[in-house]
Amino acid sequence: LFCLINYSIQYDFILVAYFLFWFSVVITSITFPLAFYVYDGILNTEIFKTSYIYKLIIVNGIANCLRYYTHVGAIQIGVLPDLHEYFSFLNHNYLVCIFVFGFLFADAFQKSTSTFISINRLLSVWKGPVLRNVN
Repeated sequence: LFCLINYSIQYDFILVAYFLFWFSVVITSITFPLAFYVYDGILNTEIFKTSYIYKLIIVNGIANCLRYYTHVGAIQIGVLPDLHEYFSFLNHNYLVCIFVFGFLFADAFQKSTSTFISINRLLSVWKGPVLRNVN
């Protein structure tokens, strides 16, 4: 990556920050509704209703969504100069603490569900698929 950066060009890092911030907001605004549509389809399909691992994967995806939006509210908004007044309002009224708590909770919850999914995959590799013993 460092070999691709041209150090002789002066970058306007504020514009880069704006671009990356709004690009991530637009991409997640497109992908998260699609993910929730897929989650709804999985939860309403008879085949997947009884499988707890798919429900755990859906909970992990919802925790990821919550983690992203609380990260934007707690950390990324303060980076943009035009949103400093809004961020200082959140800081002054201790509303950032709610975002930080939500971020830390969603982060811990996502890591826990990812660990449970990994353990489930390890057990399925170790013990073999559960449906193998079904006639």
